[in-house]
Amino acid sequence: MSPHTDLLNQVWANVSQAMDQMFALEPMTKRRLEQLYNEIYSYMKSDERTEALLKQLSERHERIREEAKKKEDKQDNAAVAGATAAAVTPPVPAAETRVPGGDLYYNTKDYLRQRLQEIADSDHSSSGDDFLRFYVRTWTKYQFLTRVIEYILKPVDMNWISRQAADKTADVYSVHTTAMHIWQDIFFKNNQNLARSCLDFIRDHREGKQVDLSLVKEVVDSYVSAGFTEEDRANKQSRTRVVTSLEIYQNYIEKPFLENTDLFYKIKSEEYLVGNSALDYVKKANELFSEEEDRTKKCLHETSIPKVQANLTTILVQDKLEAMLPEMISLLTQENITGRFYLIIVSLNIVSYFVDLKAIYTFLNRAADAHKPLQETLKEHIRKIGLDAVERVSDQAEKDPKSYVEALIEVHTRFSSIVETAFCGNAGYRTALNKACGEFINRNAVTNRPNKSSISAELLARYCDTILRKGHQARNIDVDKKIDEIMAIFNYIEDKDIFQKFYFKLLAKRLVGQLSASDDYEELMITKLKEVCGFEYTLKFQRMFQDMRLSTNLISEFENYCEEKNCNNIVKFSFMVLASNTWPLKGLSKFNLPIELIPTFESFTSFYGKKFTGRKLEWAHHFSKGELKMLYTASKNTVQVSTYQMAILLLFNTVDSMTVEAMLDATQIEKQLFLQVLVTLLKSKVLKCPHLRSNGEIKERDIADDFCIDIDLGFKNNMIRFSLHQPIRSIEQADAEATTQSIEEDRKMVIQAAIVRIMKARKDLQHSILIQETISQLVSRFIPKIPLIKKCIDILIEKEYLERDTKDRNQYRYLA
Repeated sequence: MSPHTDLLNQVWANVSQAMDQMFALEPMTKRRLEQLYNEIYSYMKSDERTEALLKQLSERHERIREEAKKKEDKQDNAAVAGATAAAVTPPVPAAETRVPGGDLYYNTKDYLRQRLQEIADSDHSSSGDDFLRFYVRTWTKYQFLTRVIEYILKPVDMNWISRQAADKTADVYSVHTTAMHIWQDIFFKNNQNLARSCLDFIRDHREGKQVDLSLVKEVVDSYVSAGFTEEDRANKQSRTRVVTSLEIYQNYIEKPFLENTDLFYKIKSEEYLVGNSALDYVKKANELFSEEEDRTKKCLHETSIPKVQANLTTILVQDKLEAMLPEMISLLTQENITGRFYLIIVSLNIVSYFVDLKAIYTFLNRAADAHKPLQETLKEHIRKIGLDAVERVSDQAEKDPKSYVEALIEVHTRFSSIVETAFCGNAGYRTALNKACGEFINRNAVTNRPNKSSISAELLARYCDTILRKGHQARNIDVDKKIDEIMAIFNYIEDKDIFQKFYFKLLAKRLVGQLSASDDYEELMITKLKEVCGFEYTLKFQRMFQDMRLSTNLISEFENYCEEKNCNNIVKFSFMVLASNTWPLKGLSKFNLPIELIPTFESFTSFYGKKFTGRKLEWAHHFSKGELKMLYTASKNTVQVSTYQMAILLLFNTVDSMTVEAMLDATQIEKQLFLQVLVTLLKSKVLKCPHLRSNGEIKERDIADDFCIDIDLGFKNNMIRFSLHQPIRSIEQADAEATTQSIEEDRKMVIQAAIVRIMKARKDLQHSILIQETISQLVSRFIPKIPLIKKCIDILIEKEYLERDTKDRNQYRYLA
């Protein structure tokens, strides 16, 4: 026996002895491991091994030369006469320059295979828990042993094995990978009992038996840790230490698991659906989904979870969807339940309703496009409920905006709650809600009346006015909540420009009449409108508040002015100076101020003219009001009146009776307006007319010019302070008509501006494209009608902003 063989036998004897001890779980000191490592390292560098290798290489090299010579002779015989063959000395293949270590590698490989086979053969009798526990113990021990063996054979790994990798030698891996490869062969490929035991465990758990799933998980982890194939090595450029892959796990565990799962749930779902309602099946299916997903997470690799979900979705949802949709739709439209939601907040029925809908949502959410039929049903259902709600209040809607708007709010709030709670705010259900609300808010029994297509915007603006006016606190209204509800409806309003116009008018009246409940609420509403429609939409609103603040400063300056000028003949006076191009306020026909007010007005006019040169004041007396002390009554009442009422009452400071004609001449108030004001004073019994029946309804047409009007010296009112001020009907009606008439003209200007912007950017454009782009630009404010757009195009052509192409009349060109 050669010295090399003796050295190899000695080293291997020590290594195998150490591995015997480790398999027997005998303690191994660190010093002992280091000693084995050094022995192997010395063997790899020994002189005897080197001499034997050189002799082997010399023999191999000579044999290669002889083979090369024979090949060269054959080439010479086949060559053309006269050709000279070049001498070829082939290089020595890299495989023949091997360093020592192969014998230790193959000895270790054979040893591990033998020991694992003995272990595998030793436990044929056990099954179930015992078998899996035996396997887990063996796997845990083996993992530790391979790490130790890998350490002591590290010199072989770094020298001989790495060289084989460079030479792409088949079936040679790192020590660790080799150990895993052997484990595959013994326990995975040649023993199907392990995988079957795991699948049996999972089946028992599905059927409700008590099973320790952690054992299955540890077995699965071993398939993952020890899993790789020869193809993996090729894909990794022949590295000896192959990164583990999932192919072994997928072939031996995942694939049969998915097959068993499909079969189990196909049978289970069919059995359950036969004996139960669709809703019960939905709840059961959701439970099965949760249980199986939890089971998969506890047992299998994470990559299996999506596959399990996909298979369950097909079996439990998609295959059963057609049969269950009718009952789902029926549940959604159960008005006997939803109607009680607002009558009994804490109701078992509505709680159950939400739970049922959420179960359906969770069920459908697992399958692509499964929600669409339910979403379409929800949209139509909301639309129908909304139309019915409006129909019930349609008769009083125009007179009572509160009933109309709150009907819209009630429907929107109800179904918003369903969408958010039962359907988890899903985008598809929100879209269904938005489409339905847009339909019944803009097209209903009220808006379908002649010339009322935009009335929703007007009624919403009027509803805002009732919420933001003084007096709402007495009704315990949560204004912040109401503003949010108003904005929810406003988002659906198509004619936002009409809302803007009416809100503008009503805001002006609140501010001028000092009727706003709170400036904070007013500004909150404007802020929310600006968030939805942009800065320009609320620009005039903001300028109104700016004028109000400036007016407050002017009042202080005027008071100082009066002190400096010793103006003692003025009455207590407050005013608002408002920009005419910002506020929708117009002065009425001229009338004579009461003599008591003239010094005050003249003083302020003088003050303002000196402060602002070139500005012209226009008095809006129909928005003014004042207070009079009734000195002729026993209780000395104080009455709040409009400026026109004040002018009429002050006539009676010097006389007790006047004819209507004389009063008209003294005040110079327009007759129609005068009669409206006079009727309010007669109805309140501050004044009286002997020519009219005291118990009859007083009408303007019944009052003749020669009728005498007397002051009622016997007037009594239990309230020390009361108000006779009320809006003048003719002015209110004129304002409403002017607002309606201005909408069409305003829209024409907005459409023309949009067309000019588009054409300035595009220069040339087809008629149909121009129409489409104009609509898309304006749809956030209102939906322009195509005939109106065409009319605006013609106007711009007349104004020479555009021209038609001479060859194609459907082509427009911008004229710079």
